[in-house]
Amino acid sequence: MGYTNLNRIPDDFRAGDTVKWVQNLTDYQPDNWTLKYVFVKDSDQIIVIGTDNGDGSHLLTVNSATGFEDGNYKWTSFVTDGIDRHTVENGRVEVAVNYETATTGYDDRSHVKKTLDALEATLEGRASKDQESYSIAGRSLSRMPVPDLIIWKNKYEAY
Repeated sequence: MGYTNLNRIPDDFRAGDTVKWVQNLTDYQPDNWTLKYVFVKDSDQIIVIGTDNGDGSHLLTVNSATGFEDGNYKWTSFVTDGIDRHTVENGRVEVAVNYETATTGYDDRSHVKKTLDALEATLEGRASKDQESYSIAGRSLSRMPVPDLIIWKNKYEAY
């Protein structure tokens, strides 16, 4: 999918890709107003500043230098003339991992899939063990009962 010549920010894009969108705000022309998007995820903040598209609209550009990592970002856009500031809109965007720069061993499974896989592996490993808890030299170990593991497995399978 191409991410240029859009008339609004996309709902998702891949980290490292170039994304361009134009926003026409008739009450806030780019010769007097600057349009900014502020993206936040965890403690990270990225600011994208619009430029004059030459036709009275604001051009916003994200590229590999912008610094997006994979994840879900909340964003807000606003215009400012240096004194006044007005919020334009808010939203969310999902940024997919850039496989070119992903670290070796990157695991792109969702939390649900990782947890379900762990629960299934635990159940398979427990099939040959009949001890739920035991003590050795004053140290004890207790395992989650198999029925509880099955309950959690069923819950995660429902997702």
